[in-house]
Amino acid sequence: MFLEMQKETWAGYPMYQQFGTMDIPFYSVTVMLEVTELLRVSQVREISFSTLCLYSVAQAVNSVEGFRYRVLEDGRVVLHDLVRLAYVIRMPDGRITGVEAHPYKDFERFCREQREREQEAAANGPQFYRGSDRGVFFFSNVPWLSFTSGSQPVNIGRRYDSIPRLTIGKYVIDAGGRALLPFNMHMHHGFVDGFSAGDLVQAVQNIWSEFCEEHS
Repeated sequence: MFLEMQKETWAGYPMYQQFGTMDIPFYSVTVMLEVTELLRVSQVREISFSTLCLYSVAQAVNSVEGFRYRVLEDGRVVLHDLVRLAYVIRMPDGRITGVEAHPYKDFERFCREQREREQEAAANGPQFYRGSDRGVFFFSNVPWLSFTSGSQPVNIGRRYDSIPRLTIGKYVIDAGGRALLPFNMHMHHGFVDGFSAGDLVQAVQNIWSEFCEEHS
């Protein structure tokens, strides 16, 4: 479900008016997140690190209002109650296919749903979810590469394409022994400013901290 925004009452309208009419209203930021303890806990508990990251980002995205705004094809701006995650997996034959999953708050339920959705997607063959109803965010996991910046493919001029694209990469170990994970955020500036981007990063870190405390 979503709420349609009215410019007369929507506090965020001035920022959307400033950036929403631009051909490319997106901007991209990459940060390095420390995952030393998260890695340790995932290894000790034999929990997939990738799944844990997927879960955490999905929860964080839904906790920050700016990441749930979307522009519909008719130009209306809406705020979703909840956004699902859409990502791709690699099939046994090397091809990739899209997966859509619900961001359940219960971690065990999230993992079951993820496994079921991935099995279904692999069985159905290559397909991609393009977010036609806008109620999603796109997530990519690139564990083969570490990076310090990133960009995303978008259709120039299609101003209703307001879906955030979030990417994690290969973690690296720094000189001090810390594990650092690159996290790229590709966001619509009409909805997400630097403050909201910081809120997302903080939300991800808080979820990781709580998870580690509960499973240490």
